Amino acid sequence: MKKFSLVVVFFLLYVGAFAQREELKSLCLKFEESILHTPNLHLSYTLTVASALDTSVQKVPVDFYKSKNKYLIHMGAEQDIVHDEKLLIVVNHDTRIMRLAADSSDFTSNTLLIGNFASIIDSSANIELVSKSGKNEYTLTFPADYIYSTVHLVFSKKTKSLLHIHADYAQDSPSEFKYIDVVYAEPDTKWIPETNFPNTEKYISKSNGRYIVQEAYDSYKMY
Repeated sequence: MKKFSLVVVFFLLYVGAFAQREELKSLCLKFEESILHTPNLHLSYTLTVASALDTSVQKVPVDFYKSKNKYLIHMGAEQDIVHDEKLLIVVNHDTRIMRLAADSSDFTSNTLLIGNFASIIDSSANIELVSKSGKNEYTLTFPADYIYSTVHLVFSKKTKSLLHIHADYAQDSPSEFKYIDVVYAEPDTKWIPETNFPNTEKYISKSNGRYIVQEAYDSYKMY
């Protein structure tokens, strides 16, 4: 009877862990889809990156604006990203470089760090859930050979929005990062874009089939 009881306990633990894994994947997917399918959206978040090469820590406030298939991203005062359906413009104000590319792909998930969670969750060795203060906090731990040692995901119980990501890289990971931390505000779905959003004309104009840097950015090199 004792042996049978232990088998039942282990089976229940496995079923519980599986259910928790699927529940977390469902939460991540629903949040990602809510961002992708909302016509007009403003999402603010703070991205913090710690270097594994030294003690430097960089914190960047990010504002992400979306109207259907058009996007505008301000990454602090350092960089702007404009995606006007088929045209991608990346403006780096520190290096004074402007890059243009024909790009009709949807890069929202990667930009907001909300995509590819399913594979990360499936790769975890263990998931622990703690519920407190109106939040569900999931801590994922991974096998020794995985790129992350732990990933922490926090969701609002009320809105189901993703509020916080913290990923610690494994000590033996080849990554240049020690950890990445993202704190999200609640998405603003009532934001209304201006008529010329995302305003590519602020940076470039087109003449005789060629793109020209606007006068305000004359000192920027365009590629």
